[in-house]
Amino acid sequence: MCFSATVSFSSSVVIGAMGIYSIKSVTHTHQKYLAAIPFLFAVQQFSEGFVWLTLNHELDLKYQDFFTQSFLLFAWIIWPILVPFALYKFEFGGKGLPSSKGKETHPSWRVFGLFVCLLTGVLTALYSLYQMKYLNPFPRIHDFHIAYEFRNTELSWPINKFLYTVATVIPFFLSKIREILVLAIVNAIALGIAYYFYINALPSTWCFMSAGISLLIIWIIKQNKLPRNS
Repeated sequence: MCFSATVSFSSSVVIGAMGIYSIKSVTHTHQKYLAAIPFLFAVQQFSEGFVWLTLNHELDLKYQDFFTQSFLLFAWIIWPILVPFALYKFEFGGKGLPSSKGKETHPSWRVFGLFVCLLTGVLTALYSLYQMKYLNPFPRIHDFHIAYEFRNTELSWPINKFLYTVATVIPFFLSKIREILVLAIVNAIALGIAYYFYINALPSTWCFMSAGISLLIIWIIKQNKLPRNS
């Protein structure tokens, strides 16, 4: 999260409240995966608030690695797997219905695309686990943001960034639900801005921008809410 621990904690509370509302708004289990994303964003930003505290020496440095790993667990492991899985469940998880407004269709190319994205997400998550264990990621303050860097950069795998983008951006464009396509565009723009202006702090700033997309997720759920008896 940009700026400070205060901003991280404050936004975490607001987004967390949105997340609870989002989860309570759905009536079917297969929709809860997408609905849970705002709340998980809140937990992620809360953990980065503690990273800020260690960097500012307001919290003992011995806790830095724990909260760094906690933040990166969401940024590098959970999101590339959860995003394609949540979108598949939301669109196809309820009796083959793409949405409450859709027809009972199950287009194979969309399913295949989401499956490929999920496999890509699993691959990048597994490699990210390796990075977290062996490349010793550590945080530092860079232009009012937190940059996560490696102590052993010679072992890094540049293509992992591409695979991560495929897993967390492309699935939204595979949907036939209009509201999700809007989210796809906003999400891609957020990544582009974060990449262009804040490349050294990409995980932190993109997650910050993505947290703001929580409002769009609530909108999507409201527009595609299934009745209880469906």
